[in-house]
Amino acid sequence: EGPAAAALADRLYQQSGGNPFFLHELLEGLLETAQIVPTDEGWTGPFIDAPEKTLPLPESLRDSIDARMARVNELTNMFVRTAAVAGRVFEDQIVRESGGWTEEQALGALDELLARGFLKSVPGTPTFAFSHHLVQEVIYAGLAPSRRTYLHRQMLAATKMLRPHDVEALMHHALGADDTHLAVDYGLQAAVRADQFFAYEEAVSYRERVLSLLGTGISPERLAVMEALADGYRLLRRGTTAVSTYRDCVQMAEQLEEQDLPTIVRLYRKIIQVTAGMRGSAKAEDLRLAYDIRATLMPDIQEQLRWLQGQPPRADTVHLLTALAGDALVSRPDVAWEEALHFIQAAVAVAARLQDPHLLISALTTQGSIFGAGGLVRERVDTAERVLDLVHKNESEPRVHAYALNAVGSALLHAGDYQRAIGVLREAEAFAQEKRIIDLEGRALSLLMVAFYHLDRWEEMDLIEERREHLLKQYSLERLGSPCFSIGLSAALRALRGQAEEARQYRLESKRIMELRGHPMSSSWQPHGSNWLRSYYY
Repeated sequence: EGPAAAALADRLYQQSGGNPFFLHELLEGLLETAQIVPTDEGWTGPFIDAPEKTLPLPESLRDSIDARMARVNELTNMFVRTAAVAGRVFEDQIVRESGGWTEEQALGALDELLARGFLKSVPGTPTFAFSHHLVQEVIYAGLAPSRRTYLHRQMLAATKMLRPHDVEALMHHALGADDTHLAVDYGLQAAVRADQFFAYEEAVSYRERVLSLLGTGISPERLAVMEALADGYRLLRRGTTAVSTYRDCVQMAEQLEEQDLPTIVRLYRKIIQVTAGMRGSAKAEDLRLAYDIRATLMPDIQEQLRWLQGQPPRADTVHLLTALAGDALVSRPDVAWEEALHFIQAAVAVAARLQDPHLLISALTTQGSIFGAGGLVRERVDTAERVLDLVHKNESEPRVHAYALNAVGSALLHAGDYQRAIGVLREAEAFAQEKRIIDLEGRALSLLMVAFYHLDRWEEMDLIEERREHLLKQYSLERLGSPCFSIGLSAALRALRGQAEEARQYRLESKRIMELRGHPMSSSWQPHGSNWLRSYYY
């Protein structure tokens, strides 16, 4: 009953496509194989208890489709088997090229398959689709392994010729053709392409598949994939997974025959950055795990810093000093401000010597935050204006760009320059939205709420609130960051309007998120000396 029944109904609909015949056959097969077991209380069994389990194809369904296949001519039969290897949706030109058929032969086969209901055309495109995914799956499963491998090899060659940039399809067919090396190559290309479109979930999925293909050995190639995978986890704000993956990368890098110290330094730096960035959104237990990893590695990090400082100026030095400054500020704000300032001033000096505007943007952005934490408002604004000038003159990495714009807006906001802050924050929101940097889009919206609140522009607060709530429906708190402060502002706005009950609901929601993200910890783990992770702010 209830949610379990709804979930089961959804799954059965997805598997059957709502087709009554397929639904009947699927249920008969599930009952016959005891995947579903009726009881006096309802239904139970593996299919219900393990929704991730692959659904078996019933023999009756196989027999029915095989019987329909037997009624088509030999060429059509081979055409549809080749099409099943192409996928649920396919271009007839690629199938035709794979099988070596003439255009007339292929059109004749398509006509028969359309007439018999195996396929349907996709309006406005040169593609066709199987009438139901189960038809394609049954035909594909019925191919002998050697025939399947051969057809994937043919499909790979045809796709290379006709769609050389379709790396996702090329990876799929390389796997089907048992060409692991080629599948790895195409998988990495597909991941890079997904990164370019800010499709980070897809990029992570491709790299996870590539990593499984590479096995468990120690190699520079596997290390590079693991680091890129950890970068993806970080972008998705899966902090604990990112930190543990970076740690595994460090251990692998230290076991390589030729150790690459800059790579090890970079991995240490990323661990620091991720743990510092987790404080605004991660659950307390996840943050504790990440900090435990960070704490065990900190002596090695300090040693790497000493090594870097003995080298000529380099980008790695700026990155590590900037990360250590941010870590000191976030992890120990009550005691480490001067240490954070020392690190960041050193980072800015090295970036200036290297004459690298992108490094300087990153270092100055952190310097502005440290000035703000020390109450140096004028210095913070001066730094923000310098950063804004650099950002507009130089095209930096998207996340650095979005973060810098947010930092500038925040600096102007806290200096009371609300109008300029609004302009910069609107730019930050639009840029982060375009680049799908979800957490920084949410951050810009929260800061805009503060600006409009100070200016008593309540209608504009309402519009920001709508956009923020839309994001909350789309993304998890881990991905978006904790919006409890802006929700608190919504509570204040309702109170000012005299809407007491609505104000109370917003306040409770804000408090719920704070408690979810920062419940009391044991006294043995208090990174900033407080028993509540975010209480020093709220």
